[in-house]
Amino acid sequence: LINITILLDKAESDFDELCEDNCKQLENCTHYWLGSASSTKQCRLYQACGVLVREVGLAGKLMGMVSRLGTVCRIANPNLCREVSYRRQYLGAPVSKQSLVPAPFSDCVFGKLVEQCDFKVLLQQLGI
Repeated sequence: LINITILLDKAESDFDELCEDNCKQLENCTHYWLGSASSTKQCRLYQACGVLVREVGLAGKLMGMVSRLGTVCRIANPNLCREVSYRRQYLGAPVSKQSLVPAPFSDCVFGKLVEQCDFKVLLQQLGI
C-alpha cells in the first residue's frame, strides 16, 4: 500500500478520475482501489497486488494500470471468457482438443487477480 486518500465532498465521476490520476502521478503505482469504507469514499494506491484480501466494511473496485505495461492483448468479451471458458478450465472440466480455447486468464495481465476474485465469488465470500 502506497497511500490512502479520503474524499468527502466529491462527485462519483470526479472521484474515479482523481483516484486514477493520483496513481498515474506515482511511478511505482500499479493498482488502485476506489470505493467506500464505512460510507467514507477512499482511494488506495498500491505498488503491487498479488493477493486479494477481504476487508469487512469495504465496497469498491480494484483497477490495474494497464498503460504501464506497454502493449497488451485485449479479450473482446472478458466477462464471457472468464465466466464460460476460463471458469470451466480451472474447475477441471474437459476441453476438446478441436475447440479453440483461449489462453487461461492466469496467463493474461492481472489474470491471477481475476482468478482469485472469481473463485471467491463462487464461494460467496463477503467483501468481494
